[in-house]
Amino acid sequence: MEYCDGGSLGEALDDCVELGFHLSRLTALRWARQLVEALAHLHHKRVLHRDLKTTNVFLSGPDPSRLAKKHDGLQGGWQEMRTVKLGDFGVSRALSNRTVLAETVCGTPYYMAPELMCGEPYETSADIWALGVILFEMITLVRPFAADNMGALVVMIMQGNYDEEALEASPHDPVLLEYASPSGLLARDITARPAANQLIQRLRDAEAREVIVVKQAAKEAVARGGAGVAPDMSPPSTEASPSPNVIDDSGTVNRGGEGVGVEVIFSNYK
Repeated sequence: MEYCDGGSLGEALDDCVELGFHLSRLTALRWARQLVEALAHLHHKRVLHRDLKTTNVFLSGPDPSRLAKKHDGLQGGWQEMRTVKLGDFGVSRALSNRTVLAETVCGTPYYMAPELMCGEPYETSADIWALGVILFEMITLVRPFAADNMGALVVMIMQGNYDEEALEASPHDPVLLEYASPSGLLARDITARPAANQLIQRLRDAEAREVIVVKQAAKEAVARGGAGVAPDMSPPSTEASPSPNVIDDSGTVNRGGEGVGVEVIFSNYK
């Protein structure tokens, strides 16, 4: 079993809130891409996670406890490289070839899809909804649906009353903005939610574009006499990942795919 010494995505986002900084666009794109690849792998194996949330997305990497305190105005401070790992399969369920829908209610309320709130049978699209909530948190640092009690939360989710202002104010890539909205993964109609494997290529393309932007910005900073930054400039892999970063029930970590060595860069977008 591998120990993910970088903590959870939820903890990383809490750090962002505490410091007053967003994840950089590149970091958000890479973590999103890795997470989507991992979920696509599960769904390809006909496994529903059923409890996707930021505290079940883990980060690995050297010395993750060293939060950057210095920000250079270009890319902000940055932590050492981390990689996303999807874990905690305590309530996951494998579907047989004859099983299309599951009926047991599982999950954390903030991440539960409307069909779960109604007690209806669900499928992989419920995981896709939860993924949309996670992406929303990654790019806004707040939850799309937040209420003081369970009844109010259910109403918000059922009516689609998400935090539009937070999403509109997000400094992140348009692809992530779309995925984290009702026109993307948070569509109330389950048939309108895309499958995980349909999301990967656009994330790879957006990540590759952002690599070029960050690389150019670093060159310009050096030309001005600044220190610049030195993030991982490797473009995302264009090949399918047969076994993405997933921690399975046995504790074995499948390391396939490209997402190894993701820099954590904080940027002040205020």
